[in-house]
Order: sequence, then C-alpha cells, then structure tokens
Amino acid sequence: LVERILAATAKQVDIDLRHLRAACEASCDLEVSEQGSDWSALLRGAASAPCASDAALVDVYSPEDTYPDALWAQATEYFRGLEERDVVLPGGRYSCAQELLSRGLPFLEGRCLGEVCHIVQIAISQRQILGYTEGSVVPHRRSEAVVKQHCAAEHRPIAFSKGEAPGLRAATLEEAQGGLRAILGLGGDAAPREVPLPNVKRLFRSELSLVLSETGLGHTRLCDLLQDERFRGICELRHQGNGYVVVPCAAAQADAPAPIASPP
Repeated sequence: LVERILAATAKQVDIDLRHLRAACEASCDLEVSEQGSDWSALLRGAASAPCASDAALVDVYSPEDTYPDALWAQATEYFRGLEERDVVLPGGRYSCAQELLSRGLPFLEGRCLGEVCHIVQIAISQRQILGYTEGSVVPHRRSEAVVKQHCAAEHRPIAFSKGEAPGLRAATLEEAQGGLRAILGLGGDAAPREVPLPNVKRLFRSELSLVLSETGLGHTRLCDLLQDERFRGICELRHQGNGYVVVPCAAAQADAPAPIASPP
C-alpha cells in the first residue's frame, strides 16, 4: 500500500498496521487470515481466482521454488549484464516486479504480477541473484550483503550511508564493549535494562557519538557480533515477538554497581 500511494501521489506515508487490520476485518469484501506471526487480507473468493498463467493465487512468502532452471539461468545472465543506468530497481517487491514486467523480459513472459513478486523474493532470499543496497534492489554482486562480506573479512567498517553518521567514527573493540555496557545500564547510576536490537546502533550514535560497525569488528550482522565470545560476558540475545532484544547477561548484572538512590 505504501508503495502504491508513493507511486500515485509521490508522498511518503506511514500506515498504522493495527488500524489497517481493523479496517480490513470490518470490511464485508475482505477476509483476514493469520500466517504465523503475520496476517493477510484477501478479497472474498480470491483464493480460487486464477492469475494470468492459470495458477492459483501466489503466496509471495512461500519458500517453494517451482520455477524452471531455464528461467533462473536467463535471469542470472540478464542481471549480470545490466548497464549502469538499469542496475538499480525499486526496493519494494511489488514495485520491483512491476518494473521488471515493464521491461518485457523473455524469461518473465506469461507470468502474472504475483508470480514475478514471488520470483523477486526467491531471487533475493534463496538464489542470490538479487540483493539490497540503501533500500533498492540490485544485482547480488552489488548488494550490501556482498560489500559487508568483503569489509568483514578485512575488518573494515562499511561506508556509512549518506547522512547516517556525519562526523562520527567507528568504535574500537574496547569502545564497543564499554559502550554496550553503558547502554545496557551496567555502569554508573543507571539500572540494567533491555534494548531492542534495532536500537543498539542508534543509541551508540546518539548517546556515545560512535558508530558500532559490525564489519569493522569482523562480522556481517550485528546479531552475530553481539553473540561473539568477546561480548559473551556482557549481553545475550533473546527472541521477542518478531525480533530480538539485547539483554544484560546475569554475570554482568551481578558485577554492575547498584544505582545511586535519589535523595528524599
């Protein structure tokens, strides 16, 4: 919905998922169904409606790859040979699929939009034909994942996104360990606290004026860095909802000084 609104109005909007679900459930034309921790809304009777290639409604999240090897071979060849001006595709699966269909690619001939969305998903998640960089879809060789692999192997911080951390430098190992203790409340006057994983880097920037770079410390993912033995005595990761929280480990909490009580 966000992608379609952006394409139609050139305005970026935020959609409250709780309100959206409530509106879908209140509609007589839509049927809401649970899918693990996710949910979907379909037009009533849409599950039996065929798409252009005579297939049932396509589940773009399905890991099942039923497409012929010839399609993947042609797709690989096409994305490897893209010219510079065509190499960046829209970041959303739906918008990316629309763009690819508009190019009249032979290996997508006869495929409906849902199937192309699914092909994009598999090309990213399983086939390593496509990837992401700065929110856009690009050939895998140009993706952030590949750049991160190279940087992590060389223990080199990945180049910061434009405007992400102006004037800040990457934390050393000692600064990363101390900074993590600080934001988890394991020192000074603060009480120990849990921090959602996506907030860790933001807190390093806002509270410590440092960038926590996982590639600079030898990892491609922040969750792997925080589970490195060098951080084992400081924190643990715990699954919560659809994500993770960083939790002070028991030993670190025992060693932390008690917060100073406020005077009466």
